[in-house]
Amino acid sequence: HNQNYFPATVSGSIGIFLFNYKGGEVVLDHEAVPSRTTKTFTLMANASHFDSSVTTTIISRCTILKPNKLQFVLRGSFTTEVLFYSRQTTLINTYTIVDCKVADLFLKNPQREEDVQPVHSTQSSIQLPPI
Repeated sequence: HNQNYFPATVSGSIGIFLFNYKGGEVVLDHEAVPSRTTKTFTLMANASHFDSSVTTTIISRCTILKPNKLQFVLRGSFTTEVLFYSRQTTLINTYTIVDCKVADLFLKNPQREEDVQPVHSTQSSIQLPPI
């Protein structure tokens, strides 16, 4: 939410981790937030860049071990800028739990990108400081 009479920009990134292994990242690069408005950013992240040892852990958690859930940690920060005032940084450190029953994952086979549904979503908000 930008409560100022001047536009703001938001920049930063969120990394997606399983344990200490980074599987992906989503980046905001100087996205504009108009003055006196609230803007919602919808970000899709690809967290498939894990090495073979982490992939083996994911497969075992989603097939053999119970419960069939994975806990991903989301870590990063966003920086807001308004005119020439000092930058404000908001740290992100949260998690999301994703159901991963293998049978459920293969029920659909989307052919187009618009058919892909997010597995899980999480929300965080940033309140821009008044100037």
